[in-house]
Amino acid sequence: MAYVEYNGYGGNWNAGPWTNGEGTPTTPQPGDDVYLYLDSGEGTLTSSSNVAIGSLSIDTVSGYDGQVTLDIAGGVFAVGSSSQEAGALTIANYGIINVGTGATLVVATPDAEIVDGGIINLWGKLELASSTVLNTVDDGYLWLSSLGTIGSDGHDMVMLTNKGSIYGGGLIGDQYLTLNNEGTIDATASMILNTGLNEIVNTASCTMEASNGGFLNIHSNVYNEGFVEAQANSAVDLMNASINGGVVDISAGATLEAVSGVNTITGYVANQGSIQVENGATLSLTGQGVDNGSVTINGTGVFELSNAAAFDEKVSFAALSHGTMVLENATAAKAFNGAVYGFVAGDQIDLIGFGAHTTYSYSGGELHVNDVEGSVTHTANIDIVGSLTTASFHGRFNGSEVIFTHA
Repeated sequence: MAYVEYNGYGGNWNAGPWTNGEGTPTTPQPGDDVYLYLDSGEGTLTSSSNVAIGSLSIDTVSGYDGQVTLDIAGGVFAVGSSSQEAGALTIANYGIINVGTGATLVVATPDAEIVDGGIINLWGKLELASSTVLNTVDDGYLWLSSLGTIGSDGHDMVMLTNKGSIYGGGLIGDQYLTLNNEGTIDATASMILNTGLNEIVNTASCTMEASNGGFLNIHSNVYNEGFVEAQANSAVDLMNASINGGVVDISAGATLEAVSGVNTITGYVANQGSIQVENGATLSLTGQGVDNGSVTINGTGVFELSNAAAFDEKVSFAALSHGTMVLENATAAKAFNGAVYGFVAGDQIDLIGFGAHTTYSYSGGELHVNDVEGSVTHTANIDIVGSLTTASFHGRFNGSEVIFTHA
């Protein structure tokens, strides 16, 4: 194994020469430790065929603000190949790696980091292998195009820890990858987070968001101590996923969408925008919901509330829907301070915990529900907007709940 370096001196690096650190010309060989740096100017080294090296460091000379770029235009560029002695990957001081469409950067080193303005731009694939832990630190950046992907080699568990910024679109994750966010993940295009059954961790004071018209598509459960946010004209989409704890913030003009499967949010929901529950999907809110946003139930979607704190937002059944609104306990039913719109034939409202002795009436724009079971009394007064009377409602006891449909 040799040490190989190249100083671009402000020129194009494609033609070399490479040296061994002592000024002797050489060519990188499999397993070599490669150091790319600059004394002056800017330079780009282009790789378009398969390459396997032991370690890679991309840097600028201290105090210089130039850019050092490795452009992987094609093939597989492997750092720390499993057949070689494990090395390291370091991208620092505004060094850049571009991974082109169809190209792959394989990182199989125990120590890999992007620091101090270092950047990886992905049009192709970043593959983490051999139990690699990749850290973005401080001002380190990972950018993904809509075609960019970050995943494992399909054999070993790997970890991506973001202490800097990950932004753009593309796909992050597979069943062998764990994702810890200790910085910012910003979907400015359509970004998918799918780590299978591996829980995504969003640490305290950190943010996972959609902005600038982007879509953050969450396919795996999130342990959230920080913030999951949808900025104006952007959306956070849930696909059979839970966000547990923390804050979910939907700005005015933004959307939180339960697209498919069963989705749960246990933290604080600050909704100034729109929550959409799509056909066939379920969204359950167990934390407090505030602000002046709205909820729409589409198709056969199910919207569930079990929070004891007041929920005071507008809930609408979309036209021609056959949706369901569920108040999951008597406390939630009593605490519901919002208003229901669009309740027509085919829709239903479930009050769980109300028993066989339940009575009801409709007056003053409210459905008044009362249940006396021995010494326990449950009451609910639900604001339902429409041309309705008591005869408009049909309530039936179903063993553990009372189901109201439009008569």
